[in-house]
Amino acid sequence: MSDIITAKKELSILIIDDNEQITKMISTFLSLNSHKCTIANHAQDGLEYIIKNDYDAVILDLTMPDMDGYDILEKIKESDIRHKVIVLTASNVSQENIKKIKQTGTKIILQKPVDIDTLLEKIYQIVDV
Repeated sequence: MSDIITAKKELSILIIDDNEQITKMISTFLSLNSHKCTIANHAQDGLEYIIKNDYDAVILDLTMPDMDGYDILEKIKESDIRHKVIVLTASNVSQENIKKIKQTGTKIILQKPVDIDTLLEKIYQIVDV
C-alpha cells in the first residue's frame, strides 16, 4: 500500500454499483481504513439511500441495469441534496458525457478497474481531509 493520508475522522461512504464483487472489495478496503460503508447494488436503492441519508462521499457506477448513473447524478443535481460523488465506469466516456457529468458538480471520474489506493486518495480529496 502506498503512503496515503489518513482521514481525521470516520467517513460515511455510499457505494452504488450493480457488481457485488466490486462493492464488496471497495467496502472491505474502506472499512479496513476505518470508514463506514453502505452498499447499494441497485441504482434505485442507492438513490433512496442518498435521499434519506447524509454521506461524506458517494461512489457511483455509471452503467447499471435498472437506472444509469447519469440519471442519479441529475436527480442529485435537481434536489437540495449535496453529496460529493466519484464516478466509476468500466466503459469509455465520451467528451460530451464527461461534460454532462461535470455539469452535475461531479469532479472525479475514475476508470475501472480502479486502483484502490487512488480511490481512497480521491475520496479524501473531495471530502477535504
